[in-house]
Amino acid sequence: MNRPLRGAIIGFGFISGRGHAPTYAKSMSTDRTIEIVAVGDACEARRQVARAMFPDARIYDSHTASLESEASRLDFVDISTPPAHHAEIAHAAFDRRLHVLCEKPMAISSEQAKGMLQHALEARRVFFPCHNYKHAPVVKGTRNAGLLTETVVEELA
Repeated sequence: MNRPLRGAIIGFGFISGRGHAPTYAKSMSTDRTIEIVAVGDACEARRQVARAMFPDARIYDSHTASLESEASRLDFVDISTPPAHHAEIAHAAFDRRLHVLCEKPMAISSEQAKGMLQHALEARRVFFPCHNYKHAPVVKGTRNAGLLTETVVEELA
């Protein structure tokens, strides 16, 4: 790769601030395969935390402002807002030909989920929902110990 993948984090609450963002920050300081160039969040306190973690990123108070200003400089959007907003933000990203990483649950209805997937296909963009429990150490450990049935494991996935 000639340059890092450039991304925007939309929503900087617990999941993003404690999960996604530290991983991005580590990559930015080690292998430099990812660069977070923008963060959008409605909460001023969370924007301050994002500013401290990503001092070179541009910080916005909404996903709309983030995408309007940054889309031409982005490769992907990481959506970590409350689930009721996932579809709206994903569609806005696909409209701008951006790839999307989306926290779980990916949508609040099957119709929304189908619409998001269809839009990703039409835009020829990657849509990756973060349904990671199947690979969580606690799930793997209990599965390996025979404490979870395959049915329960599949439900967690």
